[in-house]
Amino acid sequence: MLARFHQPSGLALVANGQVYVVDNASNRVVVVHADSLKKLTEIPLGVTSPNRIAQLTSNRLIVTRRGSAAAAIIDVATNMVVDSLACG
Repeated sequence: MLARFHQPSGLALVANGQVYVVDNASNRVVVVHADSLKKLTEIPLGVTSPNRIAQLTSNRLIVTRRGSAAAAIIDVATNMVVDSLACG
């Protein structure tokens, strides 16, 4: 199935060929295969208004929240939120 989004607001491409797309309206990150554009999985974030995503390390991504100093850390090997940060 091709990936569908409600309100995409950021993306990150990682070395394994997967694209991580922040879907603001559904409070999740959608993992998409870069070549086929097929949805591989969804990662619920447990926070509202996720906004941007960036690669921290080769196996960690950070997702920030709009209007907040909170962030979620995603492990790309397991596609799970493994930590959260409160910045500021």
